[in-house]
Formats: sequence, structure tokens, C-alpha cells
Amino acid sequence: MHEFGIAEKILKLVIDEAKQHNIQKVATIRVQIGEANNLSAESLQFAFGIVSKNTIAQDAQVDMQGTKGNAIQVINFDGE
Repeated sequence: MHEFGIAEKILKLVIDEAKQHNIQKVATIRVQIGEANNLSAESLQFAFGIVSKNTIAQDAQVDMQGTKGNAIQVINFDGE
């Protein structure tokens, strides 16, 4: 399932950025994902829940917005 690969990319981007800003816990992540990726919000949230176990993003809600093309971009995220 390519959902896990995408979830891992998102997790890496968020963790790297959170470390730069001293964020200890991530609550919400907003991402834009190109429709060409054929990815549902539910499958991405499921995959993210698994890959983010025992990280600062564990239990974070992924807010997925569709866009044209196949790009994947973290728009922003909220920390606690």
C-alpha cells in the first residue's frame, strides 16, 4: 500500500520541522495531496496512525486537502 510510504514522508517532514521549533507534540497536520495519488483521507489517517506510533505525532489528526496533479505537501501543523 503506497499510503504507508506517503504517511512516512509526511511524518519525517513534520518531525524535522517540529524539532526546529521545539514542538513536543503534534496534534493536527494539514496536507495537500494530488488527486493522481488516488488516496483517501481514511486510508492516509490509518497509515499515519501506524507509522507515527511512539513519535511526537502519535494520535495526530491528518487533514487532507485534494489538489490537482500528484504533489504531496505539508501545509502546516499544530503543536500542543
